[in-house]
Amino acid sequence: NARSAGLGGDFITVKDQDINIGIANPSLLNSTMNKQTGFNQALLAGGINYGMVSHGFDIGKIGTMSGYIKYVSYGTIERTDINGTNQGSFSPIDIVFGSGFGRQLNPRISIGANLNIIYSQLESYSAIGAAIDLAGTFHNEDKDFLVTALVKNAGMQFNAYTEKGQRKDLPAEFQLAGAFKLPHAPFRISVLAHHLN
Repeated sequence: NARSAGLGGDFITVKDQDINIGIANPSLLNSTMNKQTGFNQALLAGGINYGMVSHGFDIGKIGTMSGYIKYVSYGTIERTDINGTNQGSFSPIDIVFGSGFGRQLNPRISIGANLNIIYSQLESYSAIGAAIDLAGTFHNEDKDFLVTALVKNAGMQFNAYTEKGQRKDLPAEFQLAGAFKLPHAPFRISVLAHHLN
């Protein structure tokens, strides 16, 4: 989403009604995201585009859930042989189908998880995998202070692009972030450490 892209791509340190932030960090999913829908689209050179469609819904005292689809379409690519003879074209695509759950344990601590099914189609090769994101957040609303920990993309391939025996683990990442807002200041300071694993 534009908010995260404008802040370096990994923005997981604000608890408000933005469903996009709840997808990035499921421990930030909350009841204010009920019936919130997000649509994000980026167009790049060469016909490449990527985006996300998401929706949040509150399930009462149990917590808040989200559903989303993320995608990257790489446009149309010409298929040629070793001599450069055109043999048609193909359109590679990567898609993530995901669902998230967030729960407030007490007024200051919340937890959350995403489950992602990942599909990739590159010419005649395809791969399928699954990953989870696990997160926990401490939020002191009185002092406008937040600390969060996030494990992203922990999972594995079920089917690899090549031989069945070539399945690999996905590139998991551990992030730790904190944010605070000074009293009467119109901005928030956010610090994020990524790839801590």
